[in-house]
Amino acid sequence: MIRFERETVHARFVLPTGAQIEASIEIRVNPITGRTSRIAFSRTGEPEAATDSFPDPPPFAGDTTHCPFCSINLPAKTPQLLKTYEASGRMIRGTSVLFPNLFPYGAHSAVSLFDDRHFVEIGTASVESYTNSFLNSAEYLRRVRAQDPEAVYMAITQNHLPSAGGSLLHPHLQIQ
Repeated sequence: MIRFERETVHARFVLPTGAQIEASIEIRVNPITGRTSRIAFSRTGEPEAATDSFPDPPPFAGDTTHCPFCSINLPAKTPQLLKTYEASGRMIRGTSVLFPNLFPYGAHSAVSLFDDRHFVEIGTASVESYTNSFLNSAEYLRRVRAQDPEAVYMAITQNHLPSAGGSLLHPHLQIQ
């Protein structure tokens, strides 16, 4: 069983106003790597850096003509899973559609669309759309594991929008 270790330390100091305060810091140990991280609770009330505004949408955000992930293009422009993984060729759960990555970076690379919309502004995707996509991805990875016992290292990642390295604007997750 994995044990999660943590230690709380306290820093005491005097603010410029003259008030004496105590700030709690939690040191957590990663049970797998042994590395530590620090959680500074005194910072939780601060706004996250660079989130007061988001980058402008790319100029091509409205152009769905050539997007392989838009529903009108999806059947003709995306590959299908082998029948051993899904009889219909694509796994569907709510708005999530999962299919093989046309440009794979591993034996079981797949893509999971989580929204029907071509462009989704940062922070506006619904919890339900992400939930469906993660559940769809998890089921795919279970099927992969059942078919390929050597597939022990798996990941679900996302590069949302070109500013984060996304190659396609349409919101999607990468599964491996």
